[in-house]
Amino acid sequence: MSFIAPKTSADNSFEGIITYSTTVDNPQMNKSQVSTKFYIKGEKMKTLIGSDSYMNTVITDCNNPDNYILLMDINGSKYNVKIDKKKQIQDPVIKYTDETKTIAGYTCHKAEVKIFIDSAHSINEDVYYTADISSNSCGHEYKGLKGFPLEWTAKFGANTRTTIAVSIDKQSLSDDEFSVPPGYKPVTQEEMAQDTHKNMGSKGK
Repeated sequence: MSFIAPKTSADNSFEGIITYSTTVDNPQMNKSQVSTKFYIKGEKMKTLIGSDSYMNTVITDCNNPDNYILLMDINGSKYNVKIDKKKQIQDPVIKYTDETKTIAGYTCHKAEVKIFIDSAHSINEDVYYTADISSNSCGHEYKGLKGFPLEWTAKFGANTRTTIAVSIDKQSLSDDEFSVPPGYKPVTQEEMAQDTHKNMGSKGK
């Protein structure tokens, strides 16, 4: 039986916040809470992933895809990281299936996604996506996915990590949500690595 793509009824004007929870099936691992939130306003998206000690923020605009913003807050040190376009990796490989489930009130279809970490490494994830939320695919790692991801599961060795949407709140968002806040130092990836290494060394003294 061939795969039948879900009918797309996506609300291209979706505006609001999607909040996720993450669980890891290994009880021996650090139980620090990792939070994930997507802020969406039409073609703009802000993704926040972090815990008490760090926060990664990615801001994208599908109308201006070259303006990719990566902000990192590591123990209070804030960086606006310049991404080298030459180092960007290839798009994920997506295989669609007929499996479905309901997440936060939305009907979701399953896709098997191969994500490339670099030219030599990749990971496989099971992703459940809905066609009922605008697919701003330039704003998340599942580029080209025919819907918006509400759950994804990845295996790292013997550990399985699952992230699933727990709330979907439609609300008005200010354009300021998608701009760089004050206090972030512009750096290259190499400069940030050197700075964080230096900070770790000074704290160890």
